[in-house]
Amino acid sequence: YMTASEFESYVTQQNGIAVGIGVDVIYDAEANTVEIVSVWPDSPAEEAGLRRGDTIYKIGSTRITRSNYQSFMQELFYSPSGTYDLIYARYEANDEAERYDLVLDNKAEVTAGTYGYNPILFAAIMTNTENDDLKPFNIGYMASESFDATAQDVVEYQIRQFIDAGITELILDLRFNVGGEVQQSRYLASS
Repeated sequence: YMTASEFESYVTQQNGIAVGIGVDVIYDAEANTVEIVSVWPDSPAEEAGLRRGDTIYKIGSTRITRSNYQSFMQELFYSPSGTYDLIYARYEANDEAERYDLVLDNKAEVTAGTYGYNPILFAAIMTNTENDDLKPFNIGYMASESFDATAQDVVEYQIRQFIDAGITELILDLRFNVGGEVQQSRYLASS
């Protein structure tokens, strides 16, 4: 297995560079907000502490609206530079009250940039060989952000890691997948 830094270097060498802040979002036209559905690994958004479920409602002092949403998203997704003050809401654990409270006016300063693109949001191997109450298992789990043919080497590398670990089942999480190349989706289906 590669170390995390070796894998990051491998991803950058294989896939070139992504630009922007590194999030996938859904626009809520009723609330005029943008909900983050995924944060790309090693992206400026991840470095700024943004996470899935955060709801952005202002950029700087400007409220997101139906008329400015597209231009803001275009700039955040495709600009290789620029610093943005994002104002967002996040549910935070309130252990004392045993609930989650909505906290408004969270701020994150995010500087768009270039970084290695990896469509694999998360990968892990779940095993059980020690608990006699459960049947032994060796299951691979992979969450994919897209079917991107430029990242085929990274996907093949992850599948090889699963095979080398002797997984017997694979959970392929496509909840955050925005689609893409049919060729790569076929490769994953046949793996």
